[in-house]
Amino acid sequence: MRYTVLSLFFLISLMGISYSHTGDMDDNGGHYNYDGTYHIHNDKMQEGLPDDSYTATEDAKRDAAKLDVTPWSVGGFFFSIFAVGYASVDTPAVPFSRLIGKSPVYISTYERVYISTAKKRITNAAIGGCFVSGLVAVGYYLYSTGEL
Repeated sequence: MRYTVLSLFFLISLMGISYSHTGDMDDNGGHYNYDGTYHIHNDKMQEGLPDDSYTATEDAKRDAAKLDVTPWSVGGFFFSIFAVGYASVDTPAVPFSRLIGKSPVYISTYERVYISTAKKRITNAAIGGCFVSGLVAVGYYLYSTGEL
């Protein structure tokens, strides 16, 4: 049993290593990770190519954290699973004013990270509203039946 569990952990770790990025290197010597960040390998960075991916990732995460998710919480409360479904397929608008004068690597990384981070936030807000709605419904049911 112990060896089965260890071999299972080994296989899972191999899967994580083999799927660490989404393709071959591009002309800049980098690739896109599954989380949307762009990674340039050190040998290319030493040649003097700018590494805008880190800055773009941090800027996109910071801007997505400022996104107002209150409407999604309210929508999740009143429309429950329909709001969660819409939030999971909706693509948030990228603030293009942040992209003026930036490099193509910065723009593509920023867009990818902003959309994925904002989509997670709005989906989680809709799920939270749906959860609160469920709690209110269960509380009302228990109150109306006299069990609470």
